[in-house]
Amino acid sequence: MKKFFAFAAALMMLSASAETLSLYDGSSWSSVVPFNGLYMDEVGTKGQVLYPAADLTDMVGKEITAITFYTEADGCPVDGVSIDVSLGETDATVMTGYVTDGMTKVGSYTFTPSEGVTEITITFDTPYTYNGGNLVFEDIYTAAPKMYSLYMTGIETDYNCAVSWSYGSATLRQFLPKTTFTYGGDTPEPQFLRGDVDNNGEVKIGDVTALISYLLSGDATGINLLAADCDQNGEIKIGDVTELINMLLNMPAE
Repeated sequence: MKKFFAFAAALMMLSASAETLSLYDGSSWSSVVPFNGLYMDEVGTKGQVLYPAADLTDMVGKEITAITFYTEADGCPVDGVSIDVSLGETDATVMTGYVTDGMTKVGSYTFTPSEGVTEITITFDTPYTYNGGNLVFEDIYTAAPKMYSLYMTGIETDYNCAVSWSYGSATLRQFLPKTTFTYGGDTPEPQFLRGDVDNNGEVKIGDVTALISYLLSGDATGINLLAADCDQNGEIKIGDVTELINMLLNMPAE
C-alpha cells in the first residue's frame, strides 16, 4: 500500500518561537529574594515572589517555559543546593504570607558555582500557561547542604511583594528581583497525522478499516480522534471515510 508522502503537509501542530519579557532591572540587591542564601542549609525553606499582572500582559494565554534571575557581578557561589519550583496565580495584590492555593510545580533546579556568570536560568519541566492573574513564583529547598551569601539584583518597592523564611517565620519583603521570563506562543495543539486513525505513524488501508469500525461501534480504543476527522470539519462521520479513501488514492506510489 502507498505511504503518506506529504507528511509535513498533513502534520497538524501549532509551533511558536520563544519570546522573552524582562522586568525590574535595578541597582538594588537582596540576599533573601527570591533565594535566601543563609537558609540554604535547611530543607523545606520556601520563598515566594508576587509579580503584578499589569507587568505581564504580553504573556497572557502563553506558556512560560523558563525564568531567569540575576546575581551580582561575582556570579553564583552556590553548589549542590536543589529546589522545587512552582508557579500560581492569585487575586491578591500584596503579600500577607505564603500563597498556598493554586500552586503548580513546574520543575526543579540544582545550583552550580559560576564565577562571573550572573544569570540563573531555570528551565521548566512542565510549561506553565499564564492566565492573566498576579503571578506567584515559589522555590522550596529539597537539598540544602550549607548556607551561602547570594545576592540578587532588582528593585525595591513600597509594598510587600515577596516572602522569605527568616528566624523561624515567614517574613514579608519589599523587593522584586530582576527577572526574565521565556515564553512561547499560544498553547500548542496536539500533534497528529491527518488520516492516521490507528495512530501507527502511517496512513494506510488499515486506517479506513479502523475508522469504519469506530463509526459502527463507537469504541474509540486505539483511535486517534483528531486524525480521524479527515475532512477537518469538527465531526467524525461517513464523510471522513470518503475523504480518507480519496487521500489514499491520491498519494504518490512508494
